[in-house]
Amino acid sequence: MQPGKAMTVQGDGLAAVRRRPFSCRKGAALTFLEFLGSAAFGAICGAFVALYNNERQIRIKNVTKERAKWREKIRSNATEISRAATGDDKAKSLELRRELSLHLNAF
Repeated sequence: MQPGKAMTVQGDGLAAVRRRPFSCRKGAALTFLEFLGSAAFGAICGAFVALYNNERQIRIKNVTKERAKWREKIRSNATEISRAATGDDKAKSLELRRELSLHLNAF
């Protein structure tokens, strides 16, 4: 019998026609449940990949936003250090340098 062709099956005195429409290779055909299972597996895998990509994009967006804030803090702090260094405020200059060193390397 060739895949996809109808065949007559005898059972309980009644003739029934059975079809296997989803052929995957010569001599083998997928039943509806096999096809449905494959589709469900593909959908679940696709959902996990989409979830992973979405979480990754959110993480990248948040990190980029926080880095922009950090760069702005560094710029403003460097400006304040420059102003304090040109003046005679040694205590303020020392405090700002310590703050800058903490922003650059917190460990």
